[in-house]
Amino acid sequence: MCLEGGLRLKQEVVGDEVFETFSTTCPWLEVSPFARAFMEMYVDYKNGFLLKAGGIADQPAWYLEAIRFIDNRMNAIQAARLREENG
Repeated sequence: MCLEGGLRLKQEVVGDEVFETFSTTCPWLEVSPFARAFMEMYVDYKNGFLLKAGGIADQPAWYLEAIRFIDNRMNAIQAARLREENG
């Protein structure tokens, strides 16, 4: 989440020094409450909590579609970051 109006974007350790990069604004202010609700559901999913009681087959189709979409985007972002870090 945001720290004092900004969000930590990255942290690098060089020798004994730690360098942190922060955004100047909170990105959550740019996200609609509707989209934020889906992101919160995604975080719950990643932590092992489903929307409805039961298993994955008991979840509404819209929920599964949203979670899969967000998960695919998150995986693509992570892969791009790894490519960038590894050259």
